[in-house]
Amino acid sequence: MEGSVAENLIEHSVALPISIESSDKSKNLLGIDELNFAEFPLAACGYKVHPDQKTLVFEDTIFDEGQRTPVKRKLIIAASDAWGLPTPVDSDVLLVLMHLTRVRNGFTSRQVTFSRYELIQLLGWNDGGRSYQRLEQSLQRWTSVTLSYNKAWWDRTSQVWRTRTFHVIESLDLRGRVGSHLDDQPSTFTWNEVLFGSFQANNIKRLDLSTYFQLELPVARQMYRFLDKRFYRTAKLELDLKYFGCEHVGLSRNYDNSQLQRRLLPAIQELESIGFLVPLNRSERFVQVRRGEWKIVLFANREFSKTGKVVRPTPSSNRRSELCDQMIERGVSRKVVSDLIAKYPESLIASQIEMHDNLVKSGDSRVAKNSAGFLVASIRDNYQSIEKPTETRKRKLHQPVLTSRPKSAKEIQMEKLQAEQDAALDQYLASLTPEQVQELEEAALINGTRMQIESYYRLKPKGGQLFESLRRQLLRGLGCVPELGCAK
Repeated sequence: MEGSVAENLIEHSVALPISIESSDKSKNLLGIDELNFAEFPLAACGYKVHPDQKTLVFEDTIFDEGQRTPVKRKLIIAASDAWGLPTPVDSDVLLVLMHLTRVRNGFTSRQVTFSRYELIQLLGWNDGGRSYQRLEQSLQRWTSVTLSYNKAWWDRTSQVWRTRTFHVIESLDLRGRVGSHLDDQPSTFTWNEVLFGSFQANNIKRLDLSTYFQLELPVARQMYRFLDKRFYRTAKLELDLKYFGCEHVGLSRNYDNSQLQRRLLPAIQELESIGFLVPLNRSERFVQVRRGEWKIVLFANREFSKTGKVVRPTPSSNRRSELCDQMIERGVSRKVVSDLIAKYPESLIASQIEMHDNLVKSGDSRVAKNSAGFLVASIRDNYQSIEKPTETRKRKLHQPVLTSRPKSAKEIQMEKLQAEQDAALDQYLASLTPEQVQELEEAALINGTRMQIESYYRLKPKGGQLFESLRRQLLRGLGCVPELGCAK
């Protein structure tokens, strides 16, 4: 648990020269994070908030080493009816606003001049009308949302946990034509006095924005911010799973321990792939303390911490070559092998090859049709060990497969209609630019279910038939194809 010496985490970074032109994600864009903001999420991650929901609550209990007493901390985020609760995208915008303030005036003035175009460039968004609309919505949201920290706002000046309630942005003056940088006149925003006082008191830390924006999953980005703060004091963290996942990452409290593990794993694997976390297998990562209680174990990659750069673990050449040969022997293409060996730990690949071989040897139906495809999926999705088939299951594997019933005329007609709709959708998407397609997908995700949103981000890096099917389903729900009788 964290104590009252949170001020020791502070690294004064105002004097560091950073150019606004360094918005290219491939460059080293060194930003900052306010320490109170890094401790609790400011948005729900990994699940869809109901439109009628107007509050988020995060809380925990820590031991204050200075006062020698436990402190129950609580953050209440209250939204306005007009703009709603913050989203993970809004957290990205907030980080860029803090970075811009440091570059503009070194935290000497609460009022900051900006152009929407430069913010969009820093965020790495495309220069389209939807990006400008999304940015304006985010700025309005930070102007209207209320943050209530109940004994959860660390006041570095007085060295105590305080209760503070405030808006993030006190005032906003947007100039120029909405949706274009052609008439993008200088605009201004003014930070709230409480928050700006924390900036001036140096209650901040460095944050590598180039690494942050490299992460694709919102859950991974929130984990990176929280862990980057906590790893300052120790290279190993053992935290209660629900405490970590729900109160500091922002996952739903309705998730049980198994669901939390499944939601966290893709983000953990992304942080492992960039070298921020030391890779562990699932049994080492999630440890059962007692019935109904689990903990998560996290190790910082100190090479990453020393350099502040992405450090991908480099496997030994002999072992890497051996694993490559083994995957190729089992039918995996050389291109896919190169991708797997670059992204995933040797131990994971070796264990999945062993599991694959055991399933092939036992005649398991899961590898009967496409054993190479199963091996690739098991590495990418970190399949857990599968027990050898029992005698009962072996008998079931050799039982004759029942012939499926003939399709009805209605089912045939529905399949034909579905194929026609898919063809019309594909033709329409082919007429758009990649940026326009991306905008449509982002709009479709807003209306998607929690499962659809999570599946989209999980499947997108790999692509494939399952991802394309999900993408079509989301876009059909948006109603973006005129041929299907919907408005463009």
